[in-house]
Amino acid sequence: MSPKMKKGAPKRSRKYKKMSSIGKITGTVCRLTHNDGIKRQSLLYPLGFEEQKNPALKDGIRHKIQNLRSLKQKTDGASRSSAQIENIKRQSLVNYCIMGRIRKERELWRPKITVIGEGVIERWYFNHMRSVKGFKYDCKPRFFSEQSYSEMEKLIDSVVGQGGFAVCVCDADVTRVDDAAKSGLTGMKEKYKDSQDVLICDSMPSIEFWFLIHYLNTAKYFTDSKAVISKLWEWLPEYRQTGRFLEKRKWVEDLCRDGRLEEACVRASAMKEDSQSYSNVYKAITLFASQER
Repeated sequence: MSPKMKKGAPKRSRKYKKMSSIGKITGTVCRLTHNDGIKRQSLLYPLGFEEQKNPALKDGIRHKIQNLRSLKQKTDGASRSSAQIENIKRQSLVNYCIMGRIRKERELWRPKITVIGEGVIERWYFNHMRSVKGFKYDCKPRFFSEQSYSEMEKLIDSVVGQGGFAVCVCDADVTRVDDAAKSGLTGMKEKYKDSQDVLICDSMPSIEFWFLIHYLNTAKYFTDSKAVISKLWEWLPEYRQTGRFLEKRKWVEDLCRDGRLEEACVRASAMKEDSQSYSNVYKAITLFASQER
């Protein structure tokens, strides 16, 4: 060992001592250069040296930083809220498409209902019922005309042959005085009694009796439609068998107001076909209402 070398820690140069003194000022470790110390200080204290020395300036900038952080949190919250809203909208759209598909499949599965009648009264009544109650069925004028029971059967077979469901509405008063008509109605009802695609809704003596039991619970004998109408005038004095009256929807709205339609269905269902007067129109109403569920 050279006599000039001494044991212990090596001597530090003036440059190293200068760097150490700068490190004490900047808060860096002694092994960093002065420039590196500035970088380290800027990372630890982004406010800078002047702000560290001036507490008031330091507090002001800190307050600004807190405001920025608060604003960022609100923005993030708003973004999350927007994202949640978009997710809800997207899910609602998916649900809407699914329900639309289900409704379409139900419509495809259910046969189309067509109402067949023997006159203008039935046509206007069922035409108005679609808008008043929201029932869904076909009610075309060509299915309503003065026709025999055999002619009605042809229309029924035509509807069923096309995959539809036929509701036939007719009066039965003629069967009291005409044996051929009585045989025709009896044969038609017997022909379709077990059919899953046909519903016969006859009224004795006429469909006006169905209108009457909206107001009155009775099964008394009426000779014909004129006799029923004279009684119906107590509640519907303006009722006429003319197109000018029948084309107005108000008279059907009156029939359905205040639960009268439901009451008529209850009354009609309690009557038997061997009663002096009856109506099976309630079966059609029940069918139409079930299609809405």
